[in-house]
Amino acid sequence: MLSNKEIKILSTSIDKLNAGVYQLKDMLGDQWHLINSPTSFGKRFKKVVLEGGFKKIKFNEIKTDNHNTYIVSK
Repeated sequence: MLSNKEIKILSTSIDKLNAGVYQLKDMLGDQWHLINSPTSFGKRFKKVVLEGGFKKIKFNEIKTDNHNTYIVSK
């Protein structure tokens, strides 16, 4: 489960993105530093995405560096 603070950070950042494929860190841009535990946050974010919690975001793939990518649509 994502906290209200994390959802607010995500909503603000995602609304600014163009459609495309992104890693979570890239989706958050200059807001990434606000995340206290990136690994834990990433796992919780992926779970929410897989459960359909974000209409504009779909899981894409795991890259060879073990980072997840997501498809953002408009």
